[in-house]
Amino acid sequence: MLVGIIKIQFCKLRVYRGSLIINFFFSILAVYITYTLYSLLLNDQHSQLYLLAYSTLSIVIQQSMAIVRIPEFCKNIKKGTIAKYYKYPVSVYFQFICEEMGNSLYSLLGSGVLMILVFVICKRDVCSIILFTFSLVLSALLAVVFTLNVYSITFLFWNYKSSKAILTALSSLFSGSMIPLVLLPDWFCKIAYNTPFAYMVDLPIRMLLDYNKPVEYLVLQLVWIFVLIVIGFVIYNIVESKINVYGG
Repeated sequence: MLVGIIKIQFCKLRVYRGSLIINFFFSILAVYITYTLYSLLLNDQHSQLYLLAYSTLSIVIQQSMAIVRIPEFCKNIKKGTIAKYYKYPVSVYFQFICEEMGNSLYSLLGSGVLMILVFVICKRDVCSIILFTFSLVLSALLAVVFTLNVYSITFLFWNYKSSKAILTALSSLFSGSMIPLVLLPDWFCKIAYNTPFAYMVDLPIRMLLDYNKPVEYLVLQLVWIFVLIVIGFVIYNIVESKINVYGG
């Protein structure tokens, strides 16, 4: 049932497949600009190739994350079409998760060419690619759950734009999408890895590019997901009774 919801979301997004080409060229432009800025911070420990790969992957991942968009359930609540979720014998909250995961995975697939180029240029082994892919899917899920939790609270105040701005700013700062965490002081990296944001962008990239892979952080990534799902389920069940459905 939940997989079916993701498939339905994929079918809906196919209407916009033409925009993937436009996004591809914008991503290349963004990579060039970001890589240029990263190069200014280059030190002896990290090569030009490392920074190019990091800038490419960070932009691809950041663009696909749920944090950079307003969840669909908020729009459906505002339009009064929230009732569509109740036709399935599955928790509405988990339907929200699958819906947003469909959006994130579709975006990642659209950027598959860029990721494959990074694999080839950096000559990554199969193990690194598998760890990267596994961590990438987990990072997408983590971003979805975290975003839904925030919007489950803020939709009561109908102030989505402020929530989006705050989430995007925090994610850019602590995830590594603005500046690679490897270029920042150790004390800042420790702070970042005590938040869920570093597990959304920096961790999957390190799984692919670093030789000393922080595999133990995958466990923490799973722990963050589990804790946030439990918290989100509780939050949504509390605020569900406060939903005002307009137009129906």
